[in-house]
Amino acid sequence: MDQRHHHYEAAFESWLRATRLPYVMVDEKRRSLVADGSLKSLDFIVSPPQGERLLIDIKGTTVSGVGTLHDGQME
Repeated sequence: MDQRHHHYEAAFESWLRATRLPYVMVDEKRRSLVADGSLKSLDFIVSPPQGERLLIDIKGTTVSGVGTLHDGQME
């Protein structure tokens, strides 16, 4: 596991490893540049066994009372 700058990114990566979901961490230092605008930064690309790839941008906010985690699934 690479050193992540923020603890919430490290926590999300730990969850991905625990649930054995395939993922790629995006190296922010190698971010692409766009000539006429900006490109949204993201932290992970997650590839669930069924479904589309997910582009994940982790935010360092706390949300209480919005869903619970049961058996690796968000409700």
